[in-house]
Amino acid sequence: MNSSGFIRGMMAKNVVTEEFLQKVCETIERQLQLWDETYRLRFYKELLALDAYKIVVNRSSGESYTVLLAVNDVQVMQQDSPYALDRFIWKTLEEQGLTIQPSNGNYLTYCNL
Repeated sequence: MNSSGFIRGMMAKNVVTEEFLQKVCETIERQLQLWDETYRLRFYKELLALDAYKIVVNRSSGESYTVLLAVNDVQVMQQDSPYALDRFIWKTLEEQGLTIQPSNGNYLTYCNL
C-alpha cells in the first residue's frame, strides 16, 4: 500500500488529535485488510479513563489485539513525526503476536517496519 508522506505531514500538523488518530487507524485497517479482508479495527475513548484511547484489532479467525494510548502520548507522537503513531501501533501489535507481512508500496517503509 502506498502513502503520501507530504499529505501525512500536513495532516499531522493541521488536524486535531482524535481525527488524526482516526485517519491512522483507517490506514492501518486498510493495510491489514490487504493481508486478510476479515481484519477489523476499532478505536474509541476508554470508558474508565477518558484521557485514553483503546484500539482493538480483530480477525474472523479469533485473533484479537489491543493497544491502549494516552491522549497526551498520541499528541506527542503526532507532533514528533507523521508516522510515529503508526509505528507505535504496529510495534505494539507485533509484540502481541501479529505478523507483519511483506507488502507492496511505501507505507510500511515510512513506518520503519
